Amino acid sequence: MLTHLQLRDLVLVDQAELELGTGLTALTGETGAGKSIVVDALLLIAGGRAAGDIVRMGAERAEVTASFAALPGAAVNWLKEQSIDCDGEIVVRRVIGADGRSRAYVNGQVVPLQALREMAEFLIEIHGQQEFQHLVTRGAQRELLDQRLTAPALRNTVAETFNRYHACRRDFESLKSAAENRDARLDLLRYQLRELKSDVSTVNDIEELFADQKRVAARSRLGEAARTALTAVYEADADSAHDLLGKATAALRSVSDIDPQLGETGKLLGEAAILTQEAATALRRYLDTLDIDPARQDEIERRAAALEALARKHRVAVLELPEQMARVEQEVAILDNVQLSLATLEAQIAKLTQEYRAAARGLRDARNTAARLLGVQVTKLMQSLGMAGGEFAVQVTRSEQEFSSNGSDERESRPAVEKPR
Repeated sequence: MLTHLQLRDLVLVDQAELELGTGLTALTGETGAGKSIVVDALLLIAGGRAAGDIVRMGAERAEVTASFAALPGAAVNWLKEQSIDCDGEIVVRRVIGADGRSRAYVNGQVVPLQALREMAEFLIEIHGQQEFQHLVTRGAQRELLDQRLTAPALRNTVAETFNRYHACRRDFESLKSAAENRDARLDLLRYQLRELKSDVSTVNDIEELFADQKRVAARSRLGEAARTALTAVYEADADSAHDLLGKATAALRSVSDIDPQLGETGKLLGEAAILTQEAATALRRYLDTLDIDPARQDEIERRAAALEALARKHRVAVLELPEQMARVEQEVAILDNVQLSLATLEAQIAKLTQEYRAAARGLRDARNTAARLLGVQVTKLMQSLGMAGGEFAVQVTRSEQEFSSNGSDERESRPAVEKPR
């Protein structure tokens, strides 16, 4: 509940304070008395947009402060979530500078405007002069009526059934459109599939192919590096790594009986000599693999170029070609069985149509019941509002659009009319 409102340098107001008690408070006055300024102040407290022109001429800033007591539980919970202390009352302050910049405070703590708007939803409701126009929209009338349904789950049932029907109908129309150009599309897809199958295998095979291409292109550098390493490790005329390790091993072995510690080191050097020999063998085998047959080289280059061309043609990465081939195969399978698929979808649409109509019929019956009850309740209230003899009725009629997520009917409220005397 709003208990106190203070304005300072707002529009034309130098300073003003309002103390509000329990019950209804009405502010009256002639045009220009400043009633709308009070409403503007509450809009600012609710997180509304502010501009520098609302600051009183000659002032540096405008301030609005509002105090609220008897807070609703939702507001208390929001304050706890924001770690804002609250002792059953909150003070909201909004400061707007002449340059248009503004700051908001809740119990002295700075909060973003979005947070202020969230909190204000629990504290303030502002209704303008044209608010009643919202009630004449069909969406608002539907919401008001559906709030009084005895079985609210009927709305969800209708919406879910409609969504499934709509998705199935969309798939049917898409497949039907594809079926109209089936023969031409199948010819194109089968041609693409033959192209893909002639050169595309698996992702691993493609990766291996391009690795081979890279090795072939750089085999001169690779061979030079491997031969240099082989010479240094084993085949140098003098002082190869293997020869030097052999000399070191023999030197330590000759004195190992004097100090066993050197014997252990000698064993390590001997193992290193064995490893260098194995490395030399591996390097010789590697050099043999670099002697590629020119026909094999041409085949690698041809396949790599073909894959790159296919990737450009289908606008995918080279490694995505197997996936693209699978998609083409799937589309061919679908078009080969298009008539069967259309028949299946038609059966699903017929079933969903029945389900939707049954759900919509149930929702319409529930709305009719709620409409009668609402009419009786409003009519009864009208008798005490100076409209004795008046009547209010809500009529639920079939909509021109049978399928929608809100059901297949419309609502129309008849205004209050006075019964004939």
